Amino acid sequence: MEEVTAIGMDIAAERERKHREKQLADGKLYPADKRSFVYLGRGELQATDARSVGLDVVSKEPPARHANILGWPNLTGDRKADEAAQMAYALALQRRIRYLPAE
Repeated sequence: MEEVTAIGMDIAAERERKHREKQLADGKLYPADKRSFVYLGRGELQATDARSVGLDVVSKEPPARHANILGWPNLTGDRKADEAAQMAYALALQRRIRYLPAE
């Protein structure tokens, strides 16, 4: 899992670098000690967790061990109904995610 943490930290550092460059290029102040993108931890969800709520999972690397969750409700054109259906799945997944804070 150290590899996954290292990837997350690298992504946060790269996003911070690009954000800093853009802010400075736009003429905005961006103090050297300011951080907008910081690695705070990661959430872990097993494929079986997603499948247990009626969704599917397919591998999508890189990054290592990354996957896409498929099977979300189709959009019907009724915004409120679509959001409610998607939120029901999201809440079911949220109950199964394990959060591992940065050390």
